[in-house]
Amino acid sequence: MTLGSQSEPACPSAAAPEEVAAPDYPQARWIPAAAGNFSVANRPHDCPVDMIVIHDTEVPIAQAVRIFQDPIMQRSANYIVSASGQIVQMVHETDIAWHAGNWDYNTRAIGIEHE
Repeated sequence: MTLGSQSEPACPSAAAPEEVAAPDYPQARWIPAAAGNFSVANRPHDCPVDMIVIHDTEVPIAQAVRIFQDPIMQRSANYIVSASGQIVQMVHETDIAWHAGNWDYNTRAIGIEHE
């Protein structure tokens, strides 16, 4: 994964992230990304969601999870899907994952990483 660092958000709210253990997609397992690896927002109210960006992790799912939990990496995705179909959600759909390397796309997209 090669993504650039993200600038400060233009549309996310200033609210603090909540510790919510429930994923948006019921079949997903919730494993939160590091708090500094995404932007807290109130989508779609603050920013409309009108696209999905699909990526290829190039690493096993466990390593992708570790990358998104490492605050130094400054990257995340909303979901990771393993080769066997396991789904992990790391950033809530209302928040902005840092996955596309482009702030406008990040604000408007749900990011899905495939193993």
